[in-house]
Amino acid sequence: MAQIITYPKLSTLANNDLLIVSDVSSKNKNTNSVELQTLASFIITSTSGITGSGTLNTIAMFTPDGQSIGDSVITQDALGQGVTIDGNLEITATNTLTVETIQAQGTGAVYLLGGVQIGDAPGDILNIFSETAFFGKIKDSTFSTGTAGQILVSNATSNVEWADIADISGSVTGSGTTDTIPIWTDGPNGVLGDSIITYDDTSIPIITIGPQPSRLVVDGDLTVRNRASFAGPYARFSCPIEDTSNSPGTTGQVLTSTVTGVAWDDATDIVSGAVAKLIPFNVTASPGGSSVYNADNNIVEISWTTGNGIYVLILPTATGSNAYRNIRFVTNGTFPGGASHKIEITALPGETVDGAAFFEISKTYEGVSLWSNGTEWIVIQAKAH
Repeated sequence: MAQIITYPKLSTLANNDLLIVSDVSSKNKNTNSVELQTLASFIITSTSGITGSGTLNTIAMFTPDGQSIGDSVITQDALGQGVTIDGNLEITATNTLTVETIQAQGTGAVYLLGGVQIGDAPGDILNIFSETAFFGKIKDSTFSTGTAGQILVSNATSNVEWADIADISGSVTGSGTTDTIPIWTDGPNGVLGDSIITYDDTSIPIITIGPQPSRLVVDGDLTVRNRASFAGPYARFSCPIEDTSNSPGTTGQVLTSTVTGVAWDDATDIVSGAVAKLIPFNVTASPGGSSVYNADNNIVEISWTTGNGIYVLILPTATGSNAYRNIRFVTNGTFPGGASHKIEITALPGETVDGAAFFEISKTYEGVSLWSNGTEWIVIQAKAH
């Protein structure tokens, strides 16, 4: 056999290239061939050799088989000024961990199960929590965990310390009685105490103002949805008072009971012996026109314009706040004679006027007075020329 040095050299190796080896472990000391791939695997296994590959600027780790190197979740900046952890950081050390700067970004969590000191000199960057942070014990700059009920505040030396709420400017102290609305008894020092207003919700919710003499001053709107009792020497109102239908009424009207609520009404409708003044609501009718009457006036004066025809004037509902209301409708001197110009005073669907859908007036100086019994309109007086 020629010497090995005389054989030509291979410039490129392949896994299935063969080598000649002597099997010294066999009985007959055989000479065999072996592939380069088999030899490479034997070298790695017998010498605990490490293989693998990775990504630039990514810190390496053992992959799950423990025999090769791959990428971890930690990357290093190209200039080496910091690392990024693309996942959770869990620190289970029982001793203190000192971290000069932690900046938690993204949605990952940071678990610090030991003591943590962040920065140790003025100007250090503090921890930034963009997600939820959970704390066991927190110590202030004097290494105190504080006492129950204390809060963490900044002091004059730019440190933090535990302090009682009562010692903090702007905090609220004081005591009061159950179901009593509080007031400032010492406003500048943040002290609350009892006012003269109590609340009782044991049966019908009631707000009581007392003891006497007392006064309730309201600078804005006062809405009472249940019951108000004024037992003082007087009640003063400097703002509009609305009835059950949220109407403030018109000049000269008085507040009257409707059994289920209150309503503003013309004084002449309810006050015996008063000078009768009915302020009209004016309607100008024309052929083929219509309108819905929802004003608070209890008399409607009707004028006419242009040619012959029918004008429909729709009544308000006879129910609710209009129960027991009396409305008068009259035509004036602009209304032509001849009965060719007609006003149909029409009830809402489901309601009637004297049992009919409408009541008609068609003459100059004609009128009709309608009264609601709470469900329908009834003609109590009609006038014609």
